[in-house]
Amino acid sequence: MKNKIFHKIYSKKRFVLFIAVVLLAGGLYLWYSQFAASNNQDKVADMEVDNLDESPIKGGQPGQPEQPEQPEQPGQPEQPSPPVQGEPQQESQVRESSNDTERYVDNGDETVTDKKTGLVWQKGEVSDVSLEQAKQAPEGLSIGGYNDWRMPTILELLSIVDTSLNHPAFNDILGLTDTEYFWSSESTPGASDKAWVLNAGGGVGDKPINESHADGGEKIYSLKCVRGTWEVNSARFVDNEDGTVSDYLQKLVWQQNTISDLSLAEAESYIDELNENGQYLWRLPTMPELAMICDRSLSNPAVDQKYFPSLSSDKYWTSSALSSGGRQWYVDMSVGMTTYDAPETKHAIIVVRTMEDNS
Repeated sequence: MKNKIFHKIYSKKRFVLFIAVVLLAGGLYLWYSQFAASNNQDKVADMEVDNLDESPIKGGQPGQPEQPEQPEQPGQPEQPSPPVQGEPQQESQVRESSNDTERYVDNGDETVTDKKTGLVWQKGEVSDVSLEQAKQAPEGLSIGGYNDWRMPTILELLSIVDTSLNHPAFNDILGLTDTEYFWSSESTPGASDKAWVLNAGGGVGDKPINESHADGGEKIYSLKCVRGTWEVNSARFVDNEDGTVSDYLQKLVWQQNTISDLSLAEAESYIDELNENGQYLWRLPTMPELAMICDRSLSNPAVDQKYFPSLSSDKYWTSSALSSGGRQWYVDMSVGMTTYDAPETKHAIIVVRTMEDNS
């Protein structure tokens, strides 16, 4: 009898112990499942953060040529939309220029003399001004003991452009600045709400004057004053009556013949063939050189066709690469605007050579 009672009690204890073990195991399983799920979510979240950190950021810095919308990654299968005229480059550029005493002289009085052109430049600028304020600014300006300061022309602004630099696209000796656009004295024919400007990337375009911060817009427009004249001993252009025209301002000789629909590589191959048995060393012009033959009071094309009869309202390649790489400057001869494109794009060319001393 005692054995039966003991056996029943023992059986109940084992049953209770069994139930306890099952409940404990079940609790441990549920706790582990929740912990593992939570830990996995944390790991996924960490991976998402890492992916966000490593993903490319779209867009560019304000003030650089994005160009408007600037083309991204030229030369890739997907071609970007063309840039808008007059916009500075978007990419930042590490400056490598230093004071160029071979060409520029810092006069120590906030003025800089350009020995190449004879022009004297304001080292700084009249910052953040509207077009009307820019027109009035030189009247009250007294720098370096001079009172004959004026607004520069586009040609004069282009004369200091260094396409290897950006923000600003000229030598450090002329002053470092965060200005996005520089006013010129040239208005846009038939458009009183626009004016020609130089942008921080070195390009030129006609821009709406109400874009300036001082006129209610969002862009910083400033004025870099100049004095003196860029003198030419004779007429600037002379038709040599041999298919070339001499440019005595820039000391260049241009071929009057032009070639259309060439990629940059095809243009370079054409020039190599041209020079194989030739007497002269022809080349593509730099962006400033080509842009400086334009007359922006004209259009379609913006050039004197008395001297350049073959130049059309086309886009013409230059030898100047964009400072941020991957794209090449061209000049739109319909109005004289400069911007850039992927090298594979087909544009026209005109070739040039340096004038010989006895020319």
